[in-house]
Amino acid sequence: MFGVAWTELLVILAVALLVIGPKDLPRVLYSAGKILRNVRRFTGDIQKSLDDIMRDQELDEIVRDANRAGGDNLQFELDKQVQAEEARRLKARQSAPDLLPSAKPAAPADDEAVEQPIVQKKPEENDATG
Repeated sequence: MFGVAWTELLVILAVALLVIGPKDLPRVLYSAGKILRNVRRFTGDIQKSLDDIMRDQELDEIVRDANRAGGDNLQFELDKQVQAEEARRLKARQSAPDLLPSAKPAAPADDEAVEQPIVQKKPEENDATG
């Protein structure tokens, strides 16, 4: 605490007790505590204000760098990059060989063809289509 050891603090309190007297010492210590509390609050507010200013300056610098890198229309450049990436992925998907076999079953021969009844599902109460 302020670079003061316990022994030094005891010496200061003993001198204060002798100078101020035992009757007024509690009132003086209470006042000193209030003053220290206000000083800490004040320095905390100053520190918070400085941190806010620094954060705002860092954000402004980031925005300036982004605008400088992207030109006047940064959103256009970002959209262009996203479209290029989507086109690259689509091309890669189309040119990739199909490694999995087809999920469609083989068609039965004409004599093995079996008529399957068509079952329509009845819409339920909570169904969005009903």
